[in-house]
Formats: sequence, C-alpha cells, structure tokens
Amino acid sequence: MIDFFVNNAWAAPAQQQPGFMSFVPLIILFIIFYFILIRPQMKQAKQHKQLVASLAKGDEIATNGGL
Repeated sequence: MIDFFVNNAWAAPAQQQPGFMSFVPLIILFIIFYFILIRPQMKQAKQHKQLVASLAKGDEIATNGGL
C-alpha cells in the first residue's frame, strides 16, 4: 500500500511556468515606469528646450535664486 503512494509521488510531472510568462511582470513594470517617470520627464525637457531656444539677447529672466 505504501509503495502505491510513493510511486504516485515520484511520478508527478514537474510543473514549469512557460518562459514568456516569467517576463510579463517585468514588461508591465517597464510600461508603468515609462508612463509615470520617463514620458513626463521627456515632455518637460522638450518644453525647457523650446523655452531656451525662444530666448533672445536682451530678454529679462528670473532664475530660481531671484537674480
């Protein structure tokens, strides 16, 4: 009787997760980081570049220090 249970325990196939499914959480995390961190930073850099390009000689500006 015990041999019957031991044979069943050894005969159980190993369950493996498909290779692609292990990368899905990483892909989702990258997409979240892109929309929360990278994309807004790229928009802000683009606006800053346009602002700097629009400055001309003699324009008055105020820095963060107020000078």
